[in-house]
Amino acid sequence: MKPTALFFRLASDRRGAIAVIFALTAIPMILAAGFAVDLGQVFLVRTNLTRALDAATLAVAASTDTSSTTLNTRLAKSFAANYTLSSVATPTTPTMVINNNVVTSSVSATVPMSLMAMLVPSITVSVTSVINKNTSGVELILALDTTGSMADNNKMTELKAAAHSMVSTIFSGQSSATAAFVGIVPFTDTVNIGSANISYVSPAPSTYDWGKDSHGNALGWGGCVQAPSSPYDQQDAYAVTGGKWAPYYWASSSSNLWKTTSHGKTTYNITSSQGPNAGCVNAPITPLTNQRAPLDAAIDALSPNGSTHINVGMAWAWYTISPDAPFTQASPYNSTLFKKYVVLMTDGENTFQTYSAYGNLSDGKLGTTNQTNAVNQLNTRLKNVCDNMKTLGITIFTVALEVTSQTSKDLLSYCATPPGRYFEAQSTDLQSVFSTIGGQISKVRIAQ
Repeated sequence: MKPTALFFRLASDRRGAIAVIFALTAIPMILAAGFAVDLGQVFLVRTNLTRALDAATLAVAASTDTSSTTLNTRLAKSFAANYTLSSVATPTTPTMVINNNVVTSSVSATVPMSLMAMLVPSITVSVTSVINKNTSGVELILALDTTGSMADNNKMTELKAAAHSMVSTIFSGQSSATAAFVGIVPFTDTVNIGSANISYVSPAPSTYDWGKDSHGNALGWGGCVQAPSSPYDQQDAYAVTGGKWAPYYWASSSSNLWKTTSHGKTTYNITSSQGPNAGCVNAPITPLTNQRAPLDAAIDALSPNGSTHINVGMAWAWYTISPDAPFTQASPYNSTLFKKYVVLMTDGENTFQTYSAYGNLSDGKLGTTNQTNAVNQLNTRLKNVCDNMKTLGITIFTVALEVTSQTSKDLLSYCATPPGRYFEAQSTDLQSVFSTIGGQISKVRIAQ
């Protein structure tokens, strides 16, 4: 082929040109994707730094120590416990200044780049947290009745919507908060502390026969517990006794026949309404947290079953907002930084129908085997729990949802911290009532 013909052939061949053009346009596309990844890492580090520094600054602001060495150690330890991205970006040691009761802390971390490294080797992220020591943070427990009657008249649906709305209000619509912590205590005639909290249960659940499912697989403890004996069921029980809670275990009997033995062979017939865990609250307690996601998930998981021991639900609301075991997320009672609140919502009155946190009525754990007297005991113990909580400075709101019993209304009114913290509601206006309560509860007030 003549040289001139070869030249014109190559000049007219578009295939190589397209490949070159694609390669040239792909370079900025790849760089843009790389920049997005690197900047995403920077955003994650900034978010994690901010959350950890806010928690550490709060820890300093809540402390009554005056030693700068002690406070700096507290700052560093709390920050280290909450910062989780050291493998991505190593932070500096946080520093702080306290002036006129305002704690100002700062920290930074350098994030190495990957695809951006050819242009920018690294990006340094710096964050600052400023908290007034006179600020009042919020610790709030929602003690929510999830008994069987909550299935009526759309009450459970309205409760979930109202609870979601209150959490959103306390968190100012954000996914997390700096000085707002919320917990949820679903209750019936017992509570579920979570089967993972086995260390706070005695005797050990393994000493009981929990039966087997239809496939022969061994079943276990559902997480519910019995109430301690009087007067500890009306006090901050663990702090008083240093003891533990007995596991909720409904033995097989004529009223709950889930285990039979014939000719040396044991047969189990365990269902959702029959078995050693029958009547156990479906949803476990959610301890105090400043993250909305687990709270919203816990609210969605609520489902109605069982009967009502309001005093048991209220006692566990207290244990959950107490700094003592089994849940230790709460601040001390005398903290000047946090105010403690409990919102108790119920749609009924105390009853004693079947097996409960106090066993069978015939067990006499309430000092009587008479049903009327047993209910009176539950009412008295509820009043005592409320009195003891209010003495410790815990502010109590109560909501009577479509309650018709005057006795129950009077009890709930008595439990509420005066003035104006007792509410009566219908299912259709429960969201409005919860909104009013949320508005009354002190919001997070961060100086900057």
